[in-house]
Parts: sequence; structure tokens; C-alpha cells
Amino acid sequence: MICWCHERTGRSLETPILKQYLISLDIAGLHGLQSWIDPASPIQVWAIRFFSDFHIFFMAGLLVVLWLYAVYTRQSLHKESALYVASTILFSLAIYLAVNQLFPVRPRPEAVSAVTPIISHLPDNSFPSGHAIFAAAALVAALLFPKNRYLTAVICTFGILMMLARVIAGFHYPGDMIVGAMLGTVFALVFYHIHQHAWIQAVCIRFPIRFARLFRL
Repeated sequence: MICWCHERTGRSLETPILKQYLISLDIAGLHGLQSWIDPASPIQVWAIRFFSDFHIFFMAGLLVVLWLYAVYTRQSLHKESALYVASTILFSLAIYLAVNQLFPVRPRPEAVSAVTPIISHLPDNSFPSGHAIFAAAALVAALLFPKNRYLTAVICTFGILMMLARVIAGFHYPGDMIVGAMLGTVFALVFYHIHQHAWIQAVCIRFPIRFARLFRL
């Protein structure tokens, strides 16, 4: 925020120059990304719709496959990796939901920027992006727990595609995604630093594993 001094009173007057500049960059970025596709192309619209949520289903399926692989090979380490990744994501989203009321309400782009959404969406708060928090938390968790570079590369790719797709679809501004990704990274790192606490190990790791054994999983 840039401040100017009033000539008569000497008081500092805040002018939203920086804020307006950032908003203009956000709008320009949104229009620039939307120019990548043709809204009249059914295939391109389908691709945007597909990738705007696919990463969530991919991560859910990946964790299930990792768990079943652990059952098949009888290696509990894979179960722990799956639980750590899932716990990191859930922890990050829980923190986001808990502090969401502290963030300023920002309408969806279609409400204020004359943007025609490619895909319809509920007119709720746009800032920050919960999907970006999810994507960043999943990536950080994959980097810290399974530590498989190929798996991490796939998770990173689908996460980026999801964030781009949601901007192109008109759900978010680029800034919503950037801030969401930053928050997801911070939340995931916080969980990593506390995950060795006894109560977290008991609730997030030992209890799910013991419960699954009742069903031979």
C-alpha cells in the first residue's frame, strides 16, 4: 500500500495503488490463460473440466493403490507413507477451513471482472484456492514421505494442471492459486515438523493400521 500525506492535515492517506496494480495483474493473467483455449471446442472444454478436479481423485486412488500394495507385499512402510500423505493433506485442509474466515472475501472472477466462466461454479469465495492448498500439500508430502522422484513428478504435474485448469475455467484468479499453493506448502511443513509427536503417531498412523487389520487390510 502506498501512502500519501494530506497537504492540510498532514495525515497519511492510503491509496490502493499497489492493490489495484496487483488486481490488474491478476485479471491480465486470467485473460492470458483463458486465451490458450477455444471455449467453442468441446474437446478443450472437456479437458479443462477433467483436469480441474482430476488430481483429487488421482491422489485418492494413488493412496488406495499404495495401501493395497503394502498389504500384498506385507511392508508396513508403504502403509505409513500413504497415511502420512493423507494426514498431511487433511491437516492442511483442516487448517484452511479453520482460518478461512480470516481471509478477505473475494468474489469469483465472473462476478467482478466480466469473465465468462467456461464451466459453471458456485458463487462463493475465490481467495485463496482450496484446490491449490490441496495440490501443494500433496506435493510437499510426496517429497517428504515416500521420497519417490517419479511419483513426485507425476503428483507435481497433475497439481499444476489442476491449478491452471481452474484458472482457465474461470473459477479463480492466478493470485488465488499462488497464495493457496504457498499456504498449502506452509501447512504441510508444519505437519511434517509435528508428525513425530506421540499423539499424532497414535491417531494418524497406529490406529488406522490396527483398525485395517481387523479387515485383513
